[in-house]
Amino acid sequence: MQDPAMYGKRHSAFCSGYNFTVYSLLSVTKDTLPTGFELEDFLECVSTVSCSMYHIYKTDRLFDIVNITRTKQIKETFKSLYEDHINYLEKTKPFFDKKFLKYEKQVDGYCKTYTAFIKHTGFYYDIDQTIGIGHLPFRIKENQTALTDEQVVEFMLIYGGIRVHNTFILKFDYTIDLSTIKMKHCLCKDDTGTLYIIGYTESQEDIAVGVMEHTLKKYEEIAKRDDNVIKARLKKLIEAYDSYEGSKN
Repeated sequence: MQDPAMYGKRHSAFCSGYNFTVYSLLSVTKDTLPTGFELEDFLECVSTVSCSMYHIYKTDRLFDIVNITRTKQIKETFKSLYEDHINYLEKTKPFFDKKFLKYEKQVDGYCKTYTAFIKHTGFYYDIDQTIGIGHLPFRIKENQTALTDEQVVEFMLIYGGIRVHNTFILKFDYTIDLSTIKMKHCLCKDDTGTLYIIGYTESQEDIAVGVMEHTLKKYEEIAKRDDNVIKARLKKLIEAYDSYEGSKN
């Protein structure tokens, strides 16, 4: 079994010297841990009520992950904890009125639903981050072949200010062998959760190099194919000649 790569929890509390810190709606990966902590620090608990393991695929969306992992016990637990906290606030806060929470999905870290927990913690985004998938804050249209200028700016900011000269969009498919893609590229989901391969060049020279590699590969394929054709024709000629010589004898 592999070591955990990320962690999500409604509340976590840590004490360091005189400093006591409470993290609400927490989701962390090995790359986003608070300074001074290890992932194992977040895994400590008094007891484990239930434990389940699930296989997540690159193309799974938020809706898929929620439906795969949500159980009756999880639904009832989130609902119960949320209602208990609201009742506590009604008793202890003089001006608290729960009718103002009609459209609120979480209060003080207590989420009304499991879906709200997955959204508000960023747990869904962290799942994708651990398998190399970024999230784009815009929608890619069907048959769109390149990012617009505005989308390019957001794309560059998300990926740390990379330089982008041209972009190429390809909808992800499991039949695509990512190792054969020579161009720099990223796996990204748009705001619908659809997975795309975004290829990009940083300069005009990148395009020239890409075209040259593509041309050489095609030349090799053609040369190999033609060589096989020539060999096949020679074989037929030799067989015909042997047949002719045999008939003379």
